[in-house]
Amino acid sequence: MTKKRDRGLKHVALTAKEIIREALPIQCVEAVFLGCYLTSEMSDLERFPLSFKSAAGSHVYRHIVLAVQHSGSGTGKWGAIGISRRDTLMYKELKFASLSALVWHFKECYEACTHEVEGWRRERGRGHRRYGSSVGALMC
Repeated sequence: MTKKRDRGLKHVALTAKEIIREALPIQCVEAVFLGCYLTSEMSDLERFPLSFKSAAGSHVYRHIVLAVQHSGSGTGKWGAIGISRRDTLMYKELKFASLSALVWHFKECYEACTHEVEGWRRERGRGHRRYGSSVGALMC
């Protein structure tokens, strides 16, 4: 199973289908692939991969979740879909007023795990098609 983040939506969808079919253990990037695939037809949900780089001691760690914003009810609340060994670094309910509030909450959770967040990045989001260009950053 190839899990490069710089592939297009067609690759994301094919990887998600393989994960579902094989029912294998997954890591954070595969969880984002699944989240993109399973929410692709939810037009009232904006989705953006959100990457974190953190350090604990001399070790550097990278993590990714799928930030989601529900625009259907007019509230625009933010949350996240993901997987991690730490339950505080994955799923977040749709309760955050802004993306920055969601990121700040993740930062606090990292600090509670004795990690220092060195940076974070919101990847590009794109539409609600299951397939797209085969070139470009991970897009949902």
